[in-house]
Amino acid sequence: MAENAQVEEVHNFRFYSRPDNMAKIIGNRKLIFGTWGLIGYIGQFILIVSVINVYSDFDRFIPCKDGDTLVFVGERPVSSSRTEALKVIDTN
Repeated sequence: MAENAQVEEVHNFRFYSRPDNMAKIIGNRKLIFGTWGLIGYIGQFILIVSVINVYSDFDRFIPCKDGDTLVFVGERPVSSSRTEALKVIDTN
């Protein structure tokens, strides 16, 4: 019986990193790799949405200039000529 047993070869990381071997490993363990991929995708999506939300909250307080004249600061328009346009952007 011991004569028929196959001896497993010990391989290094480069062997398992080859595309054909990596495809076999991932194909045999779809649940594990799929779960990690899904968790990573959802985490990245939440982080991107959070960063966009925080940026848009702070972006509204950056002063706007039209040449040398200050047009808009925070939530108070300096020039009344752009009040109508600001109402479209700033609806709360």
